[in-house]
Amino acid sequence: MIGRSFSSADFDAMVFERCTSIHTMFMSEAIDVVFIDLENRVSRVCSNLSPWLPVVFGRGGRSVIELPAGAAERLNIEVGDVLDLNAEVVPEAVLSRTNKVKLPGPDTKPAMPCKES
Repeated sequence: MIGRSFSSADFDAMVFERCTSIHTMFMSEAIDVVFIDLENRVSRVCSNLSPWLPVVFGRGGRSVIELPAGAAERLNIEVGDVLDLNAEVVPEAVLSRTNKVKLPGPDTKPAMPCKES
């Protein structure tokens, strides 16, 4: 996000594979950061990170998703959620914190609700 802004971008998130830490040096705006493991399970959520932080670690994470500040809360992303990185987030799918939808499976839930194809 160095030299970029979500407000003027044509993308909603940046994904960095094989990444266990980030910095916000030289950034111009706060961001949300989500660390995910090899199965796309959220291991850490850092909300509203200020610019100029030298390092932020994501223990257990293997990839990082950078989002606009406030997006993690709006999308209801929590530790333990499994993300579908190919999903399209549509306005009617954004859920409140009390209305989570369960995915098929024993204990999985969507953090980024999917648009049915």
